[in-house]
Amino acid sequence: MLNLEKIIGRGTWRYVGQRVQGLQIQAIPIAGKSIELIAKKLGGTAYQIGRIHTRNAFVVRKGVLSLLYVRPDYRGYRRTAGLVSPPAPGRSTTTMR
Repeated sequence: MLNLEKIIGRGTWRYVGQRVQGLQIQAIPIAGKSIELIAKKLGGTAYQIGRIHTRNAFVVRKGVLSLLYVRPDYRGYRRTAGLVSPPAPGRSTTTMR
């Protein structure tokens, strides 16, 4: 028998879209001139991540959604992402060297 139940994985765009009321995916900016403009566009609050300079990375929170913005050539993006979000289920927390 065919199972027609749609399982929407946590952390996917569909998952996000179902949980953030009043925010369409196409309304999420992928870049901006300033932190303030991005936070204003989202209607959220911008935060610094630990001691990481906001020129390199910052988070904007709106409801249950936390969006990480990182400078394209910032080398510490993986560690930064690990500080912001928990590891994905089924993924190893160790890195290969």
